[in-house]
Amino acid sequence: MVVLCISFVPVFHRLKVFTAYEYLEKRFDGKTRTLTSFLFLLQRGLSTGISISAPSIILSSLLGWNIVWTNIFMGGLLIIYTVTGGAKAVAYTQQLQMIIIFSGMTIAAYIVVHRLPAGVGLSEILHIGGRAGKLNVITTGFESRGKGFDWNDRYNLLSGTIGGFFLALSYFGTDQSQVRGGI
Repeated sequence: MVVLCISFVPVFHRLKVFTAYEYLEKRFDGKTRTLTSFLFLLQRGLSTGISISAPSIILSSLLGWNIVWTNIFMGGLLIIYTVTGGAKAVAYTQQLQMIIIFSGMTIAAYIVVHRLPAGVGLSEILHIGGRAGKLNVITTGFESRGKGFDWNDRYNLLSGTIGGFFLALSYFGTDQSQVRGGI
C-alpha cells in the first residue's frame, strides 16, 4: 500500500482522475480503456460465476437437482437479495457465511478429535504431525543446520512476502473494485 500511495496516488491526484481506467484513457486512448474495462468485467464475471456454481454443485449433488436449474436458482436468489437489500444484505450474508464456515471448522475439529482411535489423544497426534513436518506453519526458508537458504522450500516467509507484495500491488493497484475506493 505504501508503494501505491507513493507511486499511483500522486499521479491520479495530479491528473484529476478517479479510476485506473480514466488514467489509461488519458495516457493512451479510449480503446485501451474499453479493452481493460472489458477484461476487468470478464474477470469479475468469471469470478462471480465460480462463486455461484461452486455451492450449486454441492447443492445439486446433495438434493439430486439438475445443475443447470440449481445455478439459475442460486443466481436468481443472489440477484434478488442484492437488489432488494443492497450493500446491507451483502454484508449480512457475508457475516452468515463467516459464522457457517467457523461453525463447520469447529464441528469438523470436534469430530476428528473424538474419532481418534482408543488410547490415542490429541497430544500424540500433534506429536506425530510435528515429527512428520506437517505443523510447520511459518518457515523462514533457512535450514536449521546452518546450510543457508533452502531454494526447494516453496512455502516460506520470503516467498510469501514477495508474492504477497505483488498480489497487493495487483489487487489494490489495478482491480477497479479496490482502486476507486482507495482514491
